[in-house]
Amino acid sequence: MLVEESLYEASKGMKPKKPYWKITTELDLVEEEDKVHPTDSLLVAENKRNMMKAMIGRLKKRAEVLIEQSANKNFIGTKGSASKD
Repeated sequence: MLVEESLYEASKGMKPKKPYWKITTELDLVEEEDKVHPTDSLLVAENKRNMMKAMIGRLKKRAEVLIEQSANKNFIGTKGSASKD
């Protein structure tokens, strides 16, 4: 949910828009050696940023699905078979 909140705030102008890889770094979603450092070569830094962007993209998609499922009362593991009591 932290990922979704950060992305929501960035998209709504609540904070200056940040690149996905910076959000990943700020939320400590990656190990220290996977973060971009000033000593990294351009290629290594680009590869690290791409990996972090992909990670945030996957987390964002998963969060959107979970939010949609909870809005529709389809919780994890129910595969759309919410009880209609």
